[in-house]
Amino acid sequence: MDAWLDDEIKALFAKPCMALSESVGSRLENRLRMGQPIDERALTEDFVDAMHTGSSASAWGTIVQDLQDREISVSTKVTKSTFEKENGADLGVVLHRKTRSGTTFIDTSYAALIQCKYVDSGGHVKDFFHKVKSSGRRQSSLMLDITPASFYVLYVPPSLLRTFTRIEWVTGIATSDECTSPIRTTSVSRWWNSGVVDNAASLLVIPALAVNAHQALGKSASIKTLLPNAMPFWYWFAELFVTGFVGDTRKSVIQVATNTTLKTPPLTDDGFGVRDALEMYVESVSPVVDGLV
Repeated sequence: MDAWLDDEIKALFAKPCMALSESVGSRLENRLRMGQPIDERALTEDFVDAMHTGSSASAWGTIVQDLQDREISVSTKVTKSTFEKENGADLGVVLHRKTRSGTTFIDTSYAALIQCKYVDSGGHVKDFFHKVKSSGRRQSSLMLDITPASFYVLYVPPSLLRTFTRIEWVTGIATSDECTSPIRTTSVSRWWNSGVVDNAASLLVIPALAVNAHQALGKSASIKTLLPNAMPFWYWFAELFVTGFVGDTRKSVIQVATNTTLKTPPLTDDGFGVRDALEMYVESVSPVVDGLV
């Protein structure tokens, strides 16, 4: 188990996601005020650059050093491709974790697929239920053929979220000295409080399973109908992905997520590939605590 991954550490992993969300939110709000179109590709480029520790546009700031001070090293590798298939995903995310058990290091790697979409000024996501012409199948279905660890990331202007939700405080129960558990309310805004809504609202994550199960009459979707299945990116990343609640350890999935299959261009047999790959390397060298790592 991961005794090193306490609430303080998870909060540090959430910080770059919050900074990224704030940046995306500011950019989207500015576009709305100026009446300018939203460039989904440019937002995704910013997303990848911000999550890359070695980028000049990195959102990590001093967090890498803060983690290093706690005997946790973090680095990332980004592989960008000019190749994009119609039935591919925008991003493959892979986490390589190394933890120490006594004198032995234990390695594990797992991946997830991400497709990015933006919410327009009217509160809709155009072509959300996208169907691939060559197969007539939804993109969500094709992603799920690769792995159930498939997700959509929505770029949402914070002002639109306020339009469709009301803000509530998130309450936590202290389950131990270093752990809290959120009490979920029935409100779709259960993730945000009045102090962090601007940071938390601009990047939302929706599971592809929920997208694929939705019986849509058309291609577009309203943000109001999507919110019940959404959570902020910072929560998904720090509380679910880093901790291992979501992710796929199969070698075939990691190859798809990193475009490292042996085919040229790098694709699965059904032509599925990702445009960009983000690999994160996390190593904890802290000593064993009560027999746990």
